[in-house]
Amino acid sequence: MNRYLSGARSPGSSWLIISAAILLALVLGLASVVLPKIFIAAAIVLLVATPTYIWRPAWLIVPVIAFQMYFPSQPVSDVVTVLFLARTAVSLFSRWPEMRSAITGPLMRPVAVIVLCITVSFLAAATVLQNGKSPIYQDGRVFVYWLWIIPFLAYSPRQNPTRWLTGNILAIATIASVLAVFQGTTGISLITTGRIAQLETLGSYSSDVTRVQIPGFVFVTFGLFLSAANLIKRGFSANWWLHLALAALFALAIVFNFGRALWFWSVLGVAIVGFLMGWRALAKLGIWATILSAVLLCSLSIARPRIVDTIADRVSSVFKEGGGRTSFGWREIENQNAIKVLRDSRLLGTGLGGVYRTPVFGINGFENQTRYIHNGHLSLMLKISVVGYLAYVGLFAMMVAQAFRLRHDPKLRPIVATIIAWLLTFGGQNITQPDIMSAHGLTLLAALLSFLLLHRKLAPAQAMGLSHLTDGSMRHGATVPARWSARA
Repeated sequence: MNRYLSGARSPGSSWLIISAAILLALVLGLASVVLPKIFIAAAIVLLVATPTYIWRPAWLIVPVIAFQMYFPSQPVSDVVTVLFLARTAVSLFSRWPEMRSAITGPLMRPVAVIVLCITVSFLAAATVLQNGKSPIYQDGRVFVYWLWIIPFLAYSPRQNPTRWLTGNILAIATIASVLAVFQGTTGISLITTGRIAQLETLGSYSSDVTRVQIPGFVFVTFGLFLSAANLIKRGFSANWWLHLALAALFALAIVFNFGRALWFWSVLGVAIVGFLMGWRALAKLGIWATILSAVLLCSLSIARPRIVDTIADRVSSVFKEGGGRTSFGWREIENQNAIKVLRDSRLLGTGLGGVYRTPVFGINGFENQTRYIHNGHLSLMLKISVVGYLAYVGLFAMMVAQAFRLRHDPKLRPIVATIIAWLLTFGGQNITQPDIMSAHGLTLLAALLSFLLLHRKLAPAQAMGLSHLTDGSMRHGATVPARWSARA
């Protein structure tokens, strides 16, 4: 240290640095006494994030997504997200010549219709229907998160964009899973977003079992499918233990959600991945699933002796649903009212922030119950009309078709199988959980859309086996059009 101070810098500049460090320490020390902890934390985060925001914004993708999911104030998380997206738009503009063909591709046509329907719904809600500023903001804010397509396009590397995308998604899935597992095992609430409470089944509560319903499970299911695909492809080769550990973590987080629909669609998604990877792969997946299930059940039995019985009771309770105060009963009331409103409004819905039913007696502490509906498909119809919903359906169908055309590339097969399985099960999951109307759901959907946009030009050549149409850009795992590699 002395050598550095004396050799690299003059004594005057060295003392200046030391004095500035001492002064900064004094300021932070005094601030910690005078200011609340939240302001201290905000100041430290600001000091670290500002240089990164200016020079390395791509490093902030995971922190910003985690912040938007788990920060308790929606307006603050929205502002932070919009500021970040504005910075990434500058980066996308600098890459516009090479991104123009991807952004103007066929996949963006249903997106344009969706944007048009959102705009019309917003204008109608604000002027004709007069639904109120706060309800319009609550319903409309989630659609802003479609703009996450900007950073995933702007910062996708020319070489091996698949690893970059999956690395970011797996990082977010790991954060969500660690939070879910910790809170599920300890019962300690680390975050206030979502719902962490005693498990309730058919009106009875389990005092020793905690149900964790927090944002981010869309990333967790994607991570589970991808880990399963990688296990199938790699077997006991390099890093197999890492994929097995991640699969176990994601599966355990899904268990602690105690969502029966989430369990069903997760299992079905893993089966779809196995089917798309091949029949032999499906048999291999069955072996891996058996091993993983046995390990998880043994671990859960040791940590929480009653949890296995609770899981069995939770599964069997599906056949007892249908009463007036059951989960199915509440959703049936919502669905009937939504269908009636759609019929009366000539399929236009209520617009953003609109009310579709009267309050239900017996539900307390849920001020948005007259606007909220568990069925994500009906929710989209109510908010942006049936036309907007059909545009979503068309976009999903085109994304699945585009991913299916990429299946011939062995390097892309795991991510392609994962995307197809996630899109299909995501649509099913939205029958009982409106993740399509959530910020985290649209964030992941935008990320996958950006991936497929970047691979649009590659699909026809690979599907026909015309590898000579792609030059060296296909080497070293690169999966972008050759002309992008030439400009690198």
